[in-house]
Amino acid sequence: MNSQIFIIEKEEEINQITDYLLNKIQKVKLPCLIQLSGDLGAGKTTFVKYFLKDLGLKEEVNSPTFAKMHEYKLENYNIYHLDFYRDCINENELEEIFLDNKAIIFIEWLENLYEKNPEIKLPINFKIQIKVSNNNLREITFSSF
Repeated sequence: MNSQIFIIEKEEEINQITDYLLNKIQKVKLPCLIQLSGDLGAGKTTFVKYFLKDLGLKEEVNSPTFAKMHEYKLENYNIYHLDFYRDCINENELEEIFLDNKAIIFIEWLENLYEKNPEIKLPINFKIQIKVSNNNLREITFSSF
């Protein structure tokens, strides 16, 4: 596992990490799974929003907490943004996503899926861990597997 730590003060600085992630994604075979970890309000959905903006998405990006999943079809990629904080999608839906050879999959609260379904093991390519400090700095640890 390789890790890189980024410290950001302003939300707009997330672009440096999303650019870094896109560069890494272009070197792996799709589908690609990115696990997003961090406390509530740490910036997991904000990270996905900036990633999609970098890819040219014009529509608004919202948290999938209540919907469980949002899907964005782009020219070169199909982006799936899942959130398992409240509930998880079923195994068949998950398998279908992993059959998509244009898929970039972001999952928030993946540990909740593993707690409810310990037999499921997903092939994680990258993990983004976001920690917020007392002075509102964000430490973002990027790990590749």
